[in-house]
Amino acid sequence: MVTEAELIETITGRAAEVGVQVWLHVADLDSPRQVGIDGEEPVVTASVFKVPVAVELARQAADGELDLAERITVAPGHPTASPYGLATFRHDVTMSWYDLAVLMIGISDNVATDLILKKVGKAAVAETLRRLDLPHTAVPHDCGELLRTSGRTSGSTTRTTNGSWPRCRPNNSPSCGR
Repeated sequence: MVTEAELIETITGRAAEVGVQVWLHVADLDSPRQVGIDGEEPVVTASVFKVPVAVELARQAADGELDLAERITVAPGHPTASPYGLATFRHDVTMSWYDLAVLMIGISDNVATDLILKKVGKAAVAETLRRLDLPHTAVPHDCGELLRTSGRTSGSTTRTTNGSWPRCRPNNSPSCGR
C-alpha cells in the first residue's frame, strides 16, 4: 500500500511538472484516514460555493419553509453574467425552485444560483454552515457580486479550506445529520 508521504510526493511532483499548485484533502468515509496538501489554507471556491446554497435550499424545503414546486418567472436581462443557462434566454421562463436548483448544480447556472441565494438568504446559508461545523467555509457573495469583485483573494469572497468538508460525514459528525 502507498504511504501518505509517497502519495503526497507523487501528487506534488506531478503538479510541479505541469506548473500548478494543488490544495487537496481526501478522507476515507469509512475510517479516520485522511490525506491533505495545504488542506487548511483558505482557497476561493469558485462555483463549488453553490453546494452550500443547494444544501440550504434542501434544508428549507425539508423543514417546510419553502416549496420546491413553487414556480417563479425569470425575465431575460438578469444582471448576473453567464455564457450559458438563464442568462442567455431571450424570453420569460417560468420554472420551479427545484428546476432552478437543477440548473445551479447541473450546469453551474449563475442566474439560477443568485435567484436561489436571494430566496434562501445568505444569513441562512451561513447558519447552516455553522451548524454543519464548517467554520472556514463562507458564502458572503452571490455570483454577480463575486464576478464584480473578481474573487481574487480568499479573505473577502466565497471560500473554504479543503480540510473543512470531510468533517461533515455521517459516521463522525452528529451535526451533519438531521
